[in-house]
Amino acid sequence: MSTIQITSECLQRIRIHSELMYPNEGCGLLFSEEQNSDERVLLGSAVGIINRKESETARKAYLISPRDLIRAETEYRRKGVLISGIFHSHPDKPAVPSEEDGNWMIPGIVYGILPVYGGTAGNIRFWMKRSADEKPTELFAEAQKKE
Repeated sequence: MSTIQITSECLQRIRIHSELMYPNEGCGLLFSEEQNSDERVLLGSAVGIINRKESETARKAYLISPRDLIRAETEYRRKGVLISGIFHSHPDKPAVPSEEDGNWMIPGIVYGILPVYGGTAGNIRFWMKRSADEKPTELFAEAQKKE
């Protein structure tokens, strides 16, 4: 996969959730109806999830509980969409994977990182690891074209 398309509604949900969670990291799941090929994925929906990290570490790390993950996955599967990735924010830091982010990334899953400076969201960037032993690579992202 080398190109991410994202709907304006999906992007707006990510931005709002991340700004509301500031100064802590916000996090959530990214969904797509289908993947047409290995080259492109359309992210059409996002759901913010409560960061379950302890308060003293929530500013620089996130945790999605298994219960929250299963609940969201079950709800969205009924709607005919699949988990395609994870997003999280970086409070007052750039949208580049930290060493910890890279260590936890699951190969083949899209990771969106959104910087939030002073409570205002910046531009999201998408990353992926193709194998467990390689570094994350940035994916090309574009807004979905309206027809």
